[in-house]
Amino acid sequence: MRLRSARKVRNALVGTVAVCALAACGGGGDDNDGDGGSTSGDTKDSGAEEGAGGGDDGAPEDTPPALQLTVPAAYDTSRGWQTDGIGTTLALPRSGAVATFTGDGIAEGTFTVRDVTNGEPLWTSAPVTAVGESSLGSFTLTSGGAEYLVAWSAGAAGADAVDRGDDTVSIDIFAVEGASGDAVEPLHVDVPGEGSVSDGGTALLVELGDGKVVSVDPATGETAEHDPETLAPPASCKDCSPGGEIFAMTANGPLATDSWSYDGLWVPGGWASGDLTPADARSDSSPTGIFIGDNLLLTQWEREGDDADIWVALDTATGETISTVTCQPDDGWGGSGGDGEPALSGDARYLVNDQVVLDLQEGTGVCYLPTEETNEITFTSVSSTGTAWGTAHVSDGWSTTEEPVAVEVASGEYESLADGPVYPFDDFGGMGLFLDEESNTVVVYPHAE
Repeated sequence: MRLRSARKVRNALVGTVAVCALAACGGGGDDNDGDGGSTSGDTKDSGAEEGAGGGDDGAPEDTPPALQLTVPAAYDTSRGWQTDGIGTTLALPRSGAVATFTGDGIAEGTFTVRDVTNGEPLWTSAPVTAVGESSLGSFTLTSGGAEYLVAWSAGAAGADAVDRGDDTVSIDIFAVEGASGDAVEPLHVDVPGEGSVSDGGTALLVELGDGKVVSVDPATGETAEHDPETLAPPASCKDCSPGGEIFAMTANGPLATDSWSYDGLWVPGGWASGDLTPADARSDSSPTGIFIGDNLLLTQWEREGDDADIWVALDTATGETISTVTCQPDDGWGGSGGDGEPALSGDARYLVNDQVVLDLQEGTGVCYLPTEETNEITFTSVSSTGTAWGTAHVSDGWSTTEEPVAVEVASGEYESLADGPVYPFDDFGGMGLFLDEESNTVVVYPHAE
């Protein structure tokens, strides 16, 4: 059984601007940790002003951003705005906003949150500082439909020339919606001990050096300690011993895996993957799991009797099936899934994972595996309007070339794109977000009318 994390698919680390989505962005560093694991950029593109090109009427001005990118025709490059290339950019689709953080990899920084439609500032945080001599990391978290910005660090609090201080994990949490002003104060939480912080779904996860895990409620700051060695096994496994690995938090407790006695996924006192095996899956198989974030888990099962993959998106709290599709490869072709990162649309309706596209609202899915008549398509992003962006792997039997394509999820209609377009790393609020890796600039274009 394998379990990996997409850790905020939509905030996937892209380039040195650290565009945050499926995977929490930069990690806070221990004392004297240098860059703290962050890859945030600090290069400013000449002529690129933060929010340049934006209007104050809730819509982009009829002027183009200073930096022009080659993007799909679905976007209007004559309007929009851009960031200045400094810091970490984090998408906030449910809030209709984009944030930048200036502190990744250093000791102090601030968040600035802007309206995605025009780049106008909505609010700015008070400065946050790293504990001791450490550096900051940042990421976003969505819990219960609400979005939060998180800055964290780990180091020795109260250290001086004589006193070595106390190991502390320091966390600053900002609720995105409802904030206003130029110095918004965070909800501050200190967790004693050495550790690191990540997006755990419904809560922040603090993994401590002693093996314990502390969950932090982003809305209240309340903490709870969990001991992986005492996790109750699934009720259906009468011979299983306690223990496992806490991989995420759900509304009903920890999501666990990697037990010596239970090969699967489970929520102690709740559901277990062994009880959710699809009817046509191999009875002796356990799923591969990909934790997407909030309440979403993508699982992959092997079908009985052939090489087909059964993909099931689950609600992590209840184990309820949200969407499913079976991918049947032609003889001689490989299966579905791969090493790519899943991507979730801004409204959390569509999910793509390599060749797999799921409509989480309709409960359906489509596979774009190679067949005798069609070429394989792997997807990297999907918009809230249902356009999936990816690459067709065109084979003549001897060699394979890659061509960019756009596919409409609902109809299956596709369009071949001009060579070399920049795909949006996110799309919400009628706007597409694009990264120029050379200048570390995020350019935001509206949908073409």
